[in-house]
Amino acid sequence: MTAPRASRSSTPALDGLPGRVGILGVGHMGGALVRGYLAAGLAPERLVLSPRGAETAAFSAAHGLAVAADNADLVARADAVLLCVRPPQAVESVAGLPWRQGQTLVSTCAGSSIAKLREAAGEAPTIARAMPMTSCEIGLSPTAIYPDDATAAALMAPLGLVEPLGSEAEFALVTALAVAFTLTHDLIGRTGDWAAANGLDPAAARRLTATHFEGAARIMAANPERSGDSFVRGLATKGGVAEAAYETLRPRAYGEAWGEAFDAALRRIRDLEDRRG
Repeated sequence: MTAPRASRSSTPALDGLPGRVGILGVGHMGGALVRGYLAAGLAPERLVLSPRGAETAAFSAAHGLAVAADNADLVARADAVLLCVRPPQAVESVAGLPWRQGQTLVSTCAGSSIAKLREAAGEAPTIARAMPMTSCEIGLSPTAIYPDDATAAALMAPLGLVEPLGSEAEFALVTALAVAFTLTHDLIGRTGDWAAANGLDPAAARRLTATHFEGAARIMAANPERSGDSFVRGLATKGGVAEAAYETLRPRAYGEAWGEAFDAALRRIRDLEDRRG
């Protein structure tokens, strides 16, 4: 687990957080959440981690983080718990723990319904779902939540955009959409690698490429009324450099293949949901 980035100035976003936040499952996602909270300025004593080997112990010791004796101890000490285990383990991980009234359990595990979590955890905790990305560690996670619970929203607010969903059924779509985060890494990597292979300094190629993607994302987010095609038409002018690139891609039906990739992701998550009931 790597060290957190420098603290961001986002104290107001921390105001609604419960007194102590437990992270049940300190792997890839759980570790990113911890780094995000610390970077946002959350005091280390307001976090408690589930035990997970020597790496977690070393990280927690370096940053003054408490590690629970076991998952029951974590639930007993936390006001809200973020469930970050591998999805197949989600339901069994919350069973038999000392949940209490006034406590909130937020699952970040894809494919595990609130009904199944409720069946395992009992009636005591408020249960919500969230879909943060590992970009939460730099405060840039687009996080869907359901239901629109105040505590769940407060837990995600220091980590980026919070988007409440209208129904739990939409989580399948949100999970498939989140594949964009993974695929974009591939596009940025390939684009930077192309520039480096053609003579640009590799570090400069990565910085320039990543910032091109970031700039495009920010402009589109700021102009939701405009279609993606309208941006392309405005940039890929007749006889220009961008047109040459775009016209190379268009005959290869890359747009259709892009959509099919998300269709495949949606089929996979729905299949997983069906298997888990």
